[in-house]
Amino acid sequence: MLKIISDIKDSPVASGGPNFAYDLLLKSATPQILKNFNLSNWQLALNGAEPVRSNTLTDFIKTFAPLGFKKEVFAPSYGMVETTLIISSGDPSKVHTVISVDKRKLKRNIIEIVDKSNNSFEFVGHGKEILDEKILIVDPNKRNILPDKRIGEIWVNSASNTKGYWEKPEISKNTFQDRKSVV
Repeated sequence: MLKIISDIKDSPVASGGPNFAYDLLLKSATPQILKNFNLSNWQLALNGAEPVRSNTLTDFIKTFAPLGFKKEVFAPSYGMVETTLIISSGDPSKVHTVISVDKRKLKRNIIEIVDKSNNSFEFVGHGKEILDEKILIVDPNKRNILPDKRIGEIWVNSASNTKGYWEKPEISKNTFQDRKSVV
């Protein structure tokens, strides 16, 4: 992968991958390999993972900034195959958002923003919806919409949603048709 990136000279670059791909690039980034890199044309670096890890973004920026990589290029994203992949994405012209939340409250499915510490966990924001999606956080057992700063299942209603799973009518009904009353 590093070879492919190094072969791109002057054209604008957009690419994406899961968090582990950026970790792999970090592991492969020896001084000998990096000495010929120029990443100043990289304009969009999607990181579509669950989760996108803050330390990966920080380490990647620190390692590749001397080669022209700009922190604003990172666009953490979220998607599901059921919505033809992408649901939300960060804005590549802005620095991604990271929040620290209380680990104890997190265990109770509550988000409480706190200062970074040993008792906090970092979440990377995945930006805003990119289409006309309606995105809800729902208690999947009670089937009710949860208030802000609560953890639940992500339900998406969008024109890009699939109609169902191939040759799986019962699973498709339970996953897609039964939930329309809430979404």
